Amino acid sequence: MRELLEVRSKIYDLWQSVEAPRALFLQSKKKDDYAAYYTAMYLLQDSGEALYAHREKGFAKDPLLAYIELWGVLQAINVQQDCIAEIYRLIMRKKLENQGPFWMKIRNYRNKLAGHPVAKTHNEVGIKRTFVGRNQVTYSSLTCEEWDSSKDLSSFPVITLDKELDKYSEEATAYIRDIYNHMKELFRQNHK
Repeated sequence: MRELLEVRSKIYDLWQSVEAPRALFLQSKKKDDYAAYYTAMYLLQDSGEALYAHREKGFAKDPLLAYIELWGVLQAINVQQDCIAEIYRLIMRKKLENQGPFWMKIRNYRNKLAGHPVAKTHNEVGIKRTFVGRNQVTYSSLTCEEWDSSKDLSSFPVITLDKELDKYSEEATAYIRDIYNHMKELFRQNHK
């Protein structure tokens, strides 16, 4: 997460150093893009710093606090991903597609772990309902219960959120680095 924040700062600094790209966004038809860029950049910083600080501290010992913190962490990751996708769209002028496997896995945990009382089909055969108990929340071992209707059976998979977040962070940082390198090239071409 630290590297992601460092590259995000490079993008911000590069953007601030050159007037021409900002002027393009301030044209009447592009003002929403300008607002979207700044909103996404600030939310990317806030979510990244919050995730980094929480990861350093870990989940609360109090199971009820740890439980609500888990949902905050999962939501912050979704916010961060939405920001990266928005910045990518604005700078690269195309949609961020083919996100890495950990990007999608982490993104889907928020919905999967909620258990969804409304039936959600997670496989072709039957319905799966998954939830996290409040006494089982740590980064290194997040145990959940998953009921599979097709087997009429519960299992107890363990999620190693710390390792998966590390892999996700590598993927997210690669997208941010692509944005930064693209911006450097665009600005270099505009200064010839």
